[in-house]
Amino acid sequence: ARYTSAVKDLGAVAALGALRWSVRQGGADAARVQLRTCATIDGCAAEPWLEVAPGATPTAPPRRFAQYQVELRGDGDVPTALDWIELAYLVR
Repeated sequence: ARYTSAVKDLGAVAALGALRWSVRQGGADAARVQLRTCATIDGCAAEPWLEVAPGATPTAPPRRFAQYQVELRGDGDVPTALDWIELAYLVR
């Protein structure tokens, strides 16, 4: 399954921090998370997705708008679910 978030307004971002999430009923590789940032809401569609490891700081530049995408993988017998996702960031 794949979920793409709406574009989020982060305000005057100075720096991005760690991106963390929790997956229920899945192994370490059950979720693939990607992030992109952009200067305008409409500009996000043209930006590339950047994969982020659990607890890592995204390599995307800190910009006002951000969007994330989660791909969940499972074996079909046990449903995998994303419990929560959190992006740390600093504002000016």
